[in-house]
Amino acid sequence: MASLPKYCVIFAALLFLTGAAPVEAADANQVFTVDGSDFSSIDLTFSLDDLESDSFAAGGKEFSLISIGDYGFTRTIGAPRLPVVREFVEIPHGASYKLVLSDLVFDERALGALGLDNPIAPAQAPRSKGSKAHRFEIDEALYATDAYVISETARLGEELIARGRRLVVLELFPVNYNPLLATVKILKSASITIELTGSDEAKTRETLLMRSSSGVSDLMSRVVLNGSAFETPILSRPNGGGSRAPVYLMISAPTYASNSNLQLLKTLRAAEGFDVSLVDTNTTGSSASAIKAYIQNVYDTQDLQYVVLVGDTNTIPSWTGGGSSSPDTDLNYVCVDGSDYFPDVARGRLSVRSSAELDNLCTKILDMAGLQVREAVFMAGYDNYNISEGTHNYCISNFLDPQGWVSDKLYQVTYGANTQDVKNSFNDGRSVGCFSGHGSSTSWAGGPPFSQSDVRSLVNTVYPFVMSFACSTGDYDYYNECFTETWVRDDHGATSCFGASLSSYWDEDDILQKEIFEGWYNGLSRVGDMLDFGQYELYLWMGAGSFTQMYYEMYNLMGDPAIEVIPSTAPTWPVCSIQVDGGDGPISIPSTQVIDLTISIDPRDELGNTYDWWIFGDYNPWMSYWWQYPGWWKKSAWSKRSYIGPLVELNDYLIAHSTVPVGNWLFHFCVDAPDNVLQETYGDTISVSSY
Repeated sequence: MASLPKYCVIFAALLFLTGAAPVEAADANQVFTVDGSDFSSIDLTFSLDDLESDSFAAGGKEFSLISIGDYGFTRTIGAPRLPVVREFVEIPHGASYKLVLSDLVFDERALGALGLDNPIAPAQAPRSKGSKAHRFEIDEALYATDAYVISETARLGEELIARGRRLVVLELFPVNYNPLLATVKILKSASITIELTGSDEAKTRETLLMRSSSGVSDLMSRVVLNGSAFETPILSRPNGGGSRAPVYLMISAPTYASNSNLQLLKTLRAAEGFDVSLVDTNTTGSSASAIKAYIQNVYDTQDLQYVVLVGDTNTIPSWTGGGSSSPDTDLNYVCVDGSDYFPDVARGRLSVRSSAELDNLCTKILDMAGLQVREAVFMAGYDNYNISEGTHNYCISNFLDPQGWVSDKLYQVTYGANTQDVKNSFNDGRSVGCFSGHGSSTSWAGGPPFSQSDVRSLVNTVYPFVMSFACSTGDYDYYNECFTETWVRDDHGATSCFGASLSSYWDEDDILQKEIFEGWYNGLSRVGDMLDFGQYELYLWMGAGSFTQMYYEMYNLMGDPAIEVIPSTAPTWPVCSIQVDGGDGPISIPSTQVIDLTISIDPRDELGNTYDWWIFGDYNPWMSYWWQYPGWWKKSAWSKRSYIGPLVELNDYLIAHSTVPVGNWLFHFCVDAPDNVLQETYGDTISVSSY
């Protein structure tokens, strides 16, 4: 799970875990090391250095909280709230799997030895933003038990399919608790193996090859613990090296299909490299099931990445969700792989009820294409302001400030912000707006208050992506025009607005917001990918269940999921280069000609940080040559890391001085996270044809 440092105090008393002073909360992915991942087994090492603590007062008592990074907790109401480490692990198609733990090292201590004088707090019911009442619950009988409350150390949970990848949820319970004796049992380290039998390598590679567009690969490599372990190396693919063109599918009500501005949006996406298809419901059928069947067919036969519905629910129906409270949703349209509720395609709705409204929305999207306005506005109200303001401040300081953005903090409590301040900020030009607080189907009810008439009074010419973490602002099926729809339909307002069709919840909104910004910060610049990343990561915090499914279903995007939010003023990530005879290629040479293959890297802000280094050449599907430090090549169908070590500045470092065998070659140089899983996060390629 992506790293999100917490607002809490690290146990100073946990020196016994490491023999050294604790540091800031570890990067969550650093509790796991991927030692190997192939079609026979997935081998992991778990290592826990630090815990974090906080206090909690309720029911006239004081309690302690224990957490691990940004991971979630057990959620049985009234039972001790203990950390749960969850990760998605990719499993090959066809494989049976078995979890094996070995080399477990525990440390058992009294709470007092950790500097904790109070019992571990009980888990509570989620806190709705739509209700002030919250009854404190504790299982007194369980708290009087002389036994550890968790019966297992680890398990494999729910299995699902996401964008062609077969995933299983690994759940680890590193902290156990005996309430009567007031002791904790902490798992310091363990070896974890998922044994695989019957893996269908061909089907797995073929399925992933279908979902080979860079956007899908980038998203899933950031979500799955073992990354792209089973993918064919990007440049070993049968189409000569490149990814398949991702498909951008627009499904319109017939009355809007020929709209000139919608056609211009189609042209824009095609110019960006998408394979764009625009059809109307005369072609797909007008029922929800018929439209989904059409989407299903496109997904099954092409690399579908974005679905855009054009029209409100009077022309393109919504679905009734299967999670708690049955929210109105568009999610079902893009659950086209497996029987789960995980989105397999990013989706959005150009929710309009007239051609004029569609003109407004498409014009705003077109006007914002490529526009680099790095200014944002964050809004928070009175109720639970410590959560909403804290979440905003976290996102600003960790994700926007480092990218050179300027952010307005329009907080009612801390800064006395009001409705006019919100108008002034948007009118001044903001490309991102983020609200957290109370809401209704027609307004932000507090933080500061902002109504549909306030949106319609805006005169802004920079049109933002707006996130509304509030109750019911996205209740788009019940109302002809809900609050999120007002933002996109007006000739000013926003290009897109993300909001819930039901009441939302404080802690869950907090995590979802942080994870969306985390995804953006780590390179997912298109809105639909950011939102899907946020929901995938929210699952890891919440765990399985009808309530989690509701959260997936009730949040919907009004707008185009392919809209980009410009990430930074200047690139700060490593820049890699691979060249042949000093040129970038592609080149065509006789097989007798000797070439110099060289690499260069500018580490930028990552200078000195440890990365995996990968240098390899592909010449046919399923087989590559991998350069191995200090200077030899290994032929293998499996990924072979070249080197692990700190990034340093290199200029024209010679990798090979040799002829190239006959064939079409693609040579890679890339660096990525130090986990021995090829992800090609930062890299370069060159094409060489030898005859």
